[in-house]
Amino acid sequence: MRSVLVFIIVICLFLPACSQAADRYLPPYYSQSDFLTLSPGVAGNSAGAFFNPAVWGMLKGPEIQFFWNDLKQEDMIPRNIAYSLGFPGIGFSAQEWKYADPQKTSIEKKLTDYNIGLGFGDEAFTFGVGYGWSKGYIAETQFRENTLSLGMLSRPCKHASIGYALHSSLNDDENVRSIFDVGIRPLGNEMITVFGDAEYWSEESFKHTEWGAGIAIEPLPGIKVYGKALHGGAYSAGLSVAFGVDGISYTPHFDKDNELTYTTYGVRVGYPVPNLVLSKTMKNRAYMKLKFDGRIKYQRYLFFDRGGYTLTELLGDLENAKNTPMIAGLAIIITEDMRGSFEMVWEVREKIKEVQAAGKKVVVFLERGDMLQYYLASTADKLMVDPAGLVTLMGFSMGRTYYKNMLDKIGIGFDAWQFFEYKSAVESFSRTDMSEADKRQRKELIDGFYETLRADICESREISHDDFDYVVDNLGILTADSLLAYNLIDTVGRKDSIKDLIKSLEGKEKLQVGRGIVTAMQPLNDRWGYKPRIALIY
Repeated sequence: MRSVLVFIIVICLFLPACSQAADRYLPPYYSQSDFLTLSPGVAGNSAGAFFNPAVWGMLKGPEIQFFWNDLKQEDMIPRNIAYSLGFPGIGFSAQEWKYADPQKTSIEKKLTDYNIGLGFGDEAFTFGVGYGWSKGYIAETQFRENTLSLGMLSRPCKHASIGYALHSSLNDDENVRSIFDVGIRPLGNEMITVFGDAEYWSEESFKHTEWGAGIAIEPLPGIKVYGKALHGGAYSAGLSVAFGVDGISYTPHFDKDNELTYTTYGVRVGYPVPNLVLSKTMKNRAYMKLKFDGRIKYQRYLFFDRGGYTLTELLGDLENAKNTPMIAGLAIIITEDMRGSFEMVWEVREKIKEVQAAGKKVVVFLERGDMLQYYLASTADKLMVDPAGLVTLMGFSMGRTYYKNMLDKIGIGFDAWQFFEYKSAVESFSRTDMSEADKRQRKELIDGFYETLRADICESREISHDDFDYVVDNLGILTADSLLAYNLIDTVGRKDSIKDLIKSLEGKEKLQVGRGIVTAMQPLNDRWGYKPRIALIY
């Protein structure tokens, strides 16, 4: 709602400019769009949104793009500089034109086109609305027209993109420009994209429609070569390289006689995109830090529940670490305040093993803990415990409280209808002790927990089941020295020594970065259409 309000205010501020008495016109699409490497909807970036406001609704993150060409002041082709700034759903674009004066009798003339737009929708279909205005003029009696733009962009599947934008003059109802564009991905990914666009004016017949077509090939992530031919014979070809959050492009333009006329350069800064350059130059530079000092839970409360992690947050962070080339491993701190069910701790531990299977190392500092905290820590390639820390390995137990005697004393009766042997939920109110069936099922749970935990710990620490059973049955509470003696840890040290632990494992020091940085570095691919979905019926 706030974006809509800002958009309306901007339109109201600039509408008075429409009343100037002079000849007005809309610029041709192909002279305006020479900086585009692809057609507007196929590009799907903030530069494309200059011509189709629906693209703002499909923009994957914040983005700034800047383009310029190398035409000189004496060239008769107007030089232009274009830039765009946008966020998902809203953005601003501008293009500055500089015209040479053939008679050299006056200063260089300038004209700047501005555009602001809103986009709405999802990853498969968006629509948008935009408002355009200009500042400056070519001649004192010739001004740009203020425009209202409407657009749509459809990506019904991973193979196709279809876009349409209508630009209507606010001064002349008959002056309407339509831009169509289409893209095809035969392989369903960015490797090969065939595209085309066309411009149609309301007062002209279809036989005068101007068009262009091209192809873009991305042989390696972030490295793209592209070319586009116009119906009159002119064409362009170029190269763009992405470095993660930034990138550059180089686009020479040729006339129908194959003569180079000028070159357009571009710079991009914005949300991260897949790229080969950064993944190779920054590979294995850092460890991701994780601190387990709260409860692992399924979801957060709406208010006052910022501590700890949800299970999906943890699994997502570990998946990001696994897939990020910059991350060489995990640096984990576990305190005695970590809590969570056995099932959730097991799932997090399995995910950590996936990270290790991807070739990354894991170091853990365990302040102190119990069975579950040590179970999570034991998956480490290097495990360190605080010199003053104690680890309690006493197995598992289960119990429950019985209220029947209390209810009898206050005169409340409880009549339990129990039709199956193991349906023991109400036994807290109907009995004074645990039934044999309840004992049996709880023991099965405990045995399952213990056997899983023992097998995983013994595999990670390379100790026998008998040795672990001995520790649990006869020791229970272990100091740091005892843990070291029974090969349950690798070293003893303070929390700030974790960097030395990484150095001993890697042979050199590594940066340590937070989970937020790793999340922000995740590239957003340019997939078309909806992601694959799984139907959940319950």
